[in-house]
Amino acid sequence: MANELDAENYHGKDGIRKKEKDILTKWSELLDLLKKHKDNLQNCCVLMGIMREVDTITLSIKELEANFCSDDVGRHLLAVEDLLQKHALMESQVHSMGETIKRLNKQGEAFISSGHKDAPVLKKRLEDLNQGHQALLKKAAERRSKLEDARDLFQFEVDMEEEEAWVIEKQRICQAGVTAKDIRAVLSLQQKHKALEDEMKARRPKSEKILRSGEALMKSNHPEAKAINERIVALKEKWKSLDQYASERRKHLEEAAEACSFNADANEVESWIKEKLPLCQSKDYGEDEPSGLALLQLHNRLEEEIKAYDGDIKAVNTQGQKLVKSGITNLSLSQQQQKSMEEEEEYDWVDETKMEPQEVMVEETFERIEEVMVTEAKEFPTVVARYPFKGQGMNMVKGE
Repeated sequence: MANELDAENYHGKDGIRKKEKDILTKWSELLDLLKKHKDNLQNCCVLMGIMREVDTITLSIKELEANFCSDDVGRHLLAVEDLLQKHALMESQVHSMGETIKRLNKQGEAFISSGHKDAPVLKKRLEDLNQGHQALLKKAAERRSKLEDARDLFQFEVDMEEEEAWVIEKQRICQAGVTAKDIRAVLSLQQKHKALEDEMKARRPKSEKILRSGEALMKSNHPEAKAINERIVALKEKWKSLDQYASERRKHLEEAAEACSFNADANEVESWIKEKLPLCQSKDYGEDEPSGLALLQLHNRLEEEIKAYDGDIKAVNTQGQKLVKSGITNLSLSQQQQKSMEEEEEYDWVDETKMEPQEVMVEETFERIEEVMVTEAKEFPTVVARYPFKGQGMNMVKGE
């Protein structure tokens, strides 16, 4: 419109141009104000979003902090392993929270550098958030350390209980009496004892590994170091006793084998003597010269046989003296071993519950469906036709 008036050479065109310039200037100022207001609103929106996320993360940090400050480490191995799994999930939540905090710090730095009036408040909130997150990471590490210490302790206790039960079981086997009656049974017991010693040899590295794990817990200043040390000492003593019992049982079995061998040889010698003794005690001297010469020849052969058997008898005698010197004065070795067991000063007593199946007669009640033929008499009302009727497919006479 101003251009048209200027083109028609309007007499007040100079004022119109001035007015046009004023209007355009004010319009430009209005647009600048609108843009500035829009930027302020956007900045406020960003600030509110950052503050909202900061508040949300701060609340999550407080909740996680309460969990990390818990002293509950479970009462057994399965419980502490379950707590460790839950702790791992919370740690992953903390790490993902750290990525969000990095993004908020980056957005906050751009906002603070713009010189917004609320920049100091945002800076303070971000600093508190970063400090809270670092403290949360520290408490998470402390909580994991407690749980791992508890898990190691429970695992150590489980392994120790299993190992102690195994050692006590083998001690009982080694303390069992030698009840063999012949050399074959003794040899069978020796083979079983050799298998037991091989099993002990194979088991010892596992036991030593458990002891090393306990010593490692003590070196790491575990809170239960004193109790761990007591368990370690007790297991070592049990192994020492087991080695002693195994050595004594091996010795008893060797003595039993020697005793059974001596017993067999002595019985054989005794039988041979009983067989030859009647010949030597015979009163038959012959009735004439030929019979006397025959008896003399038999006696000479008997003397030669006795001289030949003298070495075997001396060997049996030497074996018997050796057994006496070693303290074996009775062939019933099970009684000797039982006596030596009664002289032991220390015993390991363990309470055991043994479940034995028993047959119990129980009456069972069951239901059965049985079909029964029943004859039932029923009465039905009847009518008598007073008049004859025919129709609708019926034909009736009077009185029917």
